Formats: sequence, C-alpha cells, structure tokens
Amino acid sequence: MLDPEQIYVWAWDTRPFPEYPLKADVWGDAANWATGHWLNGRLSGVALDDLFLALLKDFGLEGLADCRGAEGYLSGYIADNPASGRALLEPLMDIFGVVAFEQADERKKLVFRSLSQRQQPLVLEDYALERDDQWPVRILEDVEELPASAEIYFSDPLRDYQSASALAQKSGWQRAGHESLSLSAAMESGQAQSLAESWLERKRAERRTVSFSLPWTQAGLTIGDRVRVPELAGNRDYVVVSLEDGAARRAKAVALASVLRRPDRTRMPSIPQSEGGGAAGPPLFHMLDLPMWPGIENEQNQFRIACYAKPWREVSLYVSPEISGYQLRTVIPFAAVMGELISELQGSDSGRFMHEQSFEVRLYHGELHSGSQLQILNAANTALVQTVTGSWEMLQFMHAEEIATGHWRLKTLLRGQVGTETEAQIIKQAGAPFILLDDRVVPAGLQQSENGLLLNWRAGLAGRDFTDEYYATQSLAGAMRALRPLSPVHLRCKRQTNGDLAFQWIRRGRLDADSWMGEDIPLGEIAEKYQVQLWNGETVLHSTVVTEPCFLYSGSVPDGAYLRFEVAQISQACGAGDVSSLRLLG
Repeated sequence: MLDPEQIYVWAWDTRPFPEYPLKADVWGDAANWATGHWLNGRLSGVALDDLFLALLKDFGLEGLADCRGAEGYLSGYIADNPASGRALLEPLMDIFGVVAFEQADERKKLVFRSLSQRQQPLVLEDYALERDDQWPVRILEDVEELPASAEIYFSDPLRDYQSASALAQKSGWQRAGHESLSLSAAMESGQAQSLAESWLERKRAERRTVSFSLPWTQAGLTIGDRVRVPELAGNRDYVVVSLEDGAARRAKAVALASVLRRPDRTRMPSIPQSEGGGAAGPPLFHMLDLPMWPGIENEQNQFRIACYAKPWREVSLYVSPEISGYQLRTVIPFAAVMGELISELQGSDSGRFMHEQSFEVRLYHGELHSGSQLQILNAANTALVQTVTGSWEMLQFMHAEEIATGHWRLKTLLRGQVGTETEAQIIKQAGAPFILLDDRVVPAGLQQSENGLLLNWRAGLAGRDFTDEYYATQSLAGAMRALRPLSPVHLRCKRQTNGDLAFQWIRRGRLDADSWMGEDIPLGEIAEKYQVQLWNGETVLHSTVVTEPCFLYSGSVPDGAYLRFEVAQISQACGAGDVSSLRLLG
C-alpha cells in the first residue's frame, strides 16, 4: 500500500486556467490537456463519493451512509432548488450507474456502489430459478420500448459554464425513442459523451432480467452484488437489483453491460483572438432541411444548421414551439464555409458533368479545393446553393480556382444531386447564398417526435445574453425533405393496339440506394405505392393509386388533346413525394 504521507502534487502548471488550454494559438500543447496530467482547472472539482456525502450531510445522514463504492467525478454541482435527498441523488445515480442498498450487518448503513466496479462474480451453486413451462423466467424487453438515443444536458466549464449537451445514439434502432437527461452539474463535453454512451449500453443490457430463489445460506448476498447463473447460457454476469425475504430469498437481477473505458473526446472550444473592442451581433445562419444521402442513419440528422460570425465564437442553438420556453439543442463549434454568388448560375439538367458550365462565389471565410472525378463521385466538393423560393440545390464541383482574395470560380459541375433536379432548373441570381457541405454543417438536434412540426429555432453567440442583440430566430419544419420519396424516372408510354395507354417508370430510393451490388435498390418505404394522374390541360382525366411501377389507362382521350401524365411515389410518413411528368399528344 502507498503511504498517503508520501503522495505529492507535482503536475501543477503555472500557465493560467482557462487561458491554458483554450488559447491553442499561444500554446502548442493545449490539445493534450483533456487527457493529460495537468491539475489546472481540476482541483476545484469533486469526486462522486464526496458529493454524495456532502448531499447526505445536508440532511443529517452522512454518518449512516458508505459512499466509497461510488465512482465518478464532476467539475461542479449545483442544488439550485429545494428538493429531497432522493431527488438530488437519483439523477446522479442514474447517469453514473450507481445502486444503493442497506447493509446486511448490524451497522445498517446505506451503501452506494457503482455497477462498473470490477468485482469477481459470485457463481451461484445452490439456487432455484423461477420457471414457466420448465424454462427459466427471463424477460427480454422489446428494443422499440427502449431509447435509441440519450442526450445529457450539463454546464461546460471550458465554455464559461454555458449550457451544453452530449448526444449518444444507437444505430439500427430507428423506431425507438429518445431520452433527455438533465443534470445540474458541470463537466467536460468528452466526459458527458462517455456517460451518455454508457447509459445507453446499460439500458440495452438491462433488457435481460432473471429471477431466482436462494437459501438462507446465501444471506450475505446484497443488492449490487455481481452473480453468474450457470444454467443460463452466454456466460453473462448479472447484478442483483432487488431482494425479497421469506422462507427463501427471492432475487431479481439484470444483465450487466460490458465495462468499456471510453476515450475522452473533449474538444477544446475556441477563443476569438480579438473582438475588435465591440460586441458582435447575431450570427448568420441557415436552417437546412436536406434530403437523405448514403451513410445517414435517420431523417432527423438531415435537418442541419450552417453558421458564420466574425469574429467567430461558438454558437448555441435553442428551439421552442412558441416564442418562449426555449431549450438548448446543440452548440456549433466551427464556422461553416459560406459565401454568396457573384455571378449568375444558369439552370441545368442533372445526371452528367457540365464541363462548360461555371459560376463565381465570394467566400466569407475558408477556402475550396479541386478534386478528381473519382473523389467527386465519392461525394467530395458538395455544396448548396439557395434558389429564390428558399429551397436548396445540391451540386458538386470538380475544379476550384481562386481568382482573387476570397473570390472563387467553380467549374465542371455535377448538378441536381440527391433529388434536387427541380432546384437545378431554377436560375440562381448573384447574391444567392452558397454553403460548402462538410462536417461543419451539423445536425440541429431535431428529435423524431418533432418531424414535420413548425418550430422556432434561435441561434446566437454562446455566452451572450438571450436577446435580439445576439440571437436571431427562424421558423421551420424539419426532416420532411429527408422523408419525401424521390421522383420516379424513365417515364414511358406505349399506345396499345386497342388505343389504351400503357405507362411505365422506374422508382428511385432515398435510403441506401447508391450500391450496385444487389438485384434492386431498397424500397425505402413500408409499402410500394404510387399516386398517378392523367391530365388534359387543367382537367384531371383519371387519378388513382397503384402498387406497381406501371399503369394502364383505358378511358377515352379527346382527339388532339395535349396530355400530361404525373406520377409520385407515396410515403406513409409524409404522403406523395416529388412528381415526375410526361407530356404526350392524345
């Protein structure tokens, strides 16, 4: 054992906190602080066991509790409202994975123990599993009843204790819900991210529960003990969560998640080098309702935000269905590469490189780069240009040439990408907003239950007053473009010998439809359905819904009529999607 008298603090740094580590332009090792041994900015924090004791002391219970088994650390904690001890402790126990139980001996202390403690499991030998039709009773909850994402709200000491959030998501749980966890505590963003991920892992593991009875020879078993039941397959460890005493001890246990030590991914916020002696106003920002593209797991992530401010400082994004009651959704750490057109961009067809087409753009900051054809086909150099209607064309460029400071000419274009062919046909005038679509254009934090709802989004400089001097508001419904089916293509019509009109088309997919490996692209919808209409001028001759990419019209057609056939794929989530049309002479 180490002699406590021989433990010394040696990793103090004379550089002032928080200037070190936030001023990375001054100190080259600033990024090492998050995972380094520096005590700067950390000695003022509190260990979780000490925090539990301090909270219990306020209620006169510190002598009745043993908190040494509670593992964790916080930069600070605020009990800002009158509350019971249970109301203060339970959120901490839930997020950090701590259980509490009464000690079995004469001391009768309340013991707190972290589930992540590495204990040797007790292998049960004398037990009786509860059975149903000769099988042990094991409950496996429906995954759709569990949250697929968890978001922890906290105060970030590296951002002047501003409100922040950390989001963890489980891929493949598309129809599961979302859980918001609020903690009146200060912690670094990387720690909050790890806690959110661990919380999701525990909830996933705790889907598995088992009940069994024990003889009184196992009287030493307590809540929080780790056990292993040989009869259950999988060699899985369980933790006891409840005990009922009677002729035998009836125990209930839940499965334990694997103990993973996740790396700290704290990202240092930036400090503006100079604010020019004056206060900056609201940032320039665009809320973007974008279509799906390969690699995106859910539609909510396609509702994004792009921000710019000079001088740049982090932007906080809040949301509310009304003009009050705003909640923080995300913090944007980096300015997007944004600008505006300084030359007209003509309308164009999509699906092929336009080698002779070019346009010029002035960037507010940042730079652009040329790319090879193979890089372009793998989604490089993707940008957004806004139309006069407010919608966005997604295009790509192969060649970027800086012809003056901040003035770029973009050539060899691939227009109307990911279903924005209609927007590609619209002329963009000089002054139209331009955004480079990269990882600085981030999800806005839309939740699945908010798809299609008109919400007020309020963005402003982090740490500033929540007033119109520093914040601006936009109202927009999100995720509808990502949910909307793309327009069918290759519409054809063949007149039959009896005069009937036989229409055919090929559907497109909005989800994972970029692979050539399978026989067909994924359907992307619950069922295959199409809305079809045949028009004669402004008169609808026929309207129906079909379940195959074909339609036979047997009705009469006036001689010399100018017909227009329209078809759109139907989504159960948002109705008919983008329309394709075919014109023909009757």
